[in-house]
Amino acid sequence: MVLVEKNGVKKKFDGEEVIQSIIKAGGSKDLGEDIVSRLGSKLNRTSVISTKELKKMVAQVLAEKNKTIADAYSSG
Repeated sequence: MVLVEKNGVKKKFDGEEVIQSIIKAGGSKDLGEDIVSRLGSKLNRTSVISTKELKKMVAQVLAEKNKTIADAYSSG
């Protein structure tokens, strides 16, 4: 899957970047891995996604597990 950044640069999606962002928001590596795993089926349905769309999807799935960390992730 291709991730399109705000500046229009396209790069290959890397779940590790999502995990690191969740850790920065106060989550654990295990939580990050769980969120990336849960997103897997949704992300496999598309070949291109913007960082804005990805962040929204991550925040929604994260909120199901931990609202506080989801809020920190969304604001970060």
